[in-house]
Amino acid sequence: MLRIKYIINTFFTNSVPEKTKNLFFHWFVSSSNKNEKDKVLSQLWSEIEAESDMEAENAFSRTIIGQRYKKKITLQRIASISAIILIPLFSVVFSLLYIQSNHSDELAIMECYVPLGETKTIYLPDSSKVFLNSGSLLVYPTRFTKKNREVYLSGEALFSVTKDKKRMFRVITSDLDVEVLGTIFNVNSYPDNETTETTLKEGKVRIRLKEQPEEEILLQVNEQFSYNRKEKRSSTLLVETDDVLVWTKDRIIFNNRHINEVIVLMERKYNIRIFLNSEKYENTYITAKFSEEESIEGIFYVLKQIIPQFQYKKESESTYYIN
Repeated sequence: MLRIKYIINTFFTNSVPEKTKNLFFHWFVSSSNKNEKDKVLSQLWSEIEAESDMEAENAFSRTIIGQRYKKKITLQRIASISAIILIPLFSVVFSLLYIQSNHSDELAIMECYVPLGETKTIYLPDSSKVFLNSGSLLVYPTRFTKKNREVYLSGEALFSVTKDKKRMFRVITSDLDVEVLGTIFNVNSYPDNETTETTLKEGKVRIRLKEQPEEEILLQVNEQFSYNRKEKRSSTLLVETDDVLVWTKDRIIFNNRHINEVIVLMERKYNIRIFLNSEKYENTYITAKFSEEESIEGIFYVLKQIIPQFQYKKESESTYYIN
């Protein structure tokens, strides 16, 4: 871990050549040594002298839309803000490196972070519409260049892209890039998920994996491309697009989901913590549908009916234990 800390700390505190920056960038967002990186970042956060002024803290805690930076943004400044609001630092560094490599030193960027338990709709400079799911971060410039339209996403979002034959629209995630001219598609790329998924509702999209940039995958309507970060494998399947987009209507559908995935989805939607304290659910997969008015207690009640010996305990308004 000392070696990893040295690498990260050196990058944050020194000017580095462009080639070194790119090499660090690809290593930093890869899944290798993930636990060690997390520990190092936690240590660095504690060492950062973050200027936690009320203006910055309040702006970020309110689902940021409209925070503009008219000067060059430093990694240290981003790290400080990340420490304040607990946004995964690697996600923000990823977006910063991308923006700095595609725009001038005089940056003007927008960040939209959606807290757990909420969703948000925003419009991009080209009038494209983005519906962001809870716990998601979108970074984009206040104006697109004449050649392309690029945004960075960590989390999940439904994009309705304004058609522009002269400028490609690109969604950049830690695992893959999605390129379109004008279409409607969903990208699910949460940092703590095992998979990154792209689902096409209308039009066509082209996908390029970071680890295989020379290859491209073309999606047709109602197809979903899935990339497993852990196993380094991908697949394309026909799906019910409406089921994938059910989150945009504030509803929940579990379609043969492992209980671990169900827990993560529930935590994001209801802004709670759920602790699984038993191994008896290791092979438990859940299929169920819930209306938009369903409470967390209502979901637990249904799970108790369909899962043998299911038990849970409410520790507080935001903490639950499954035993």
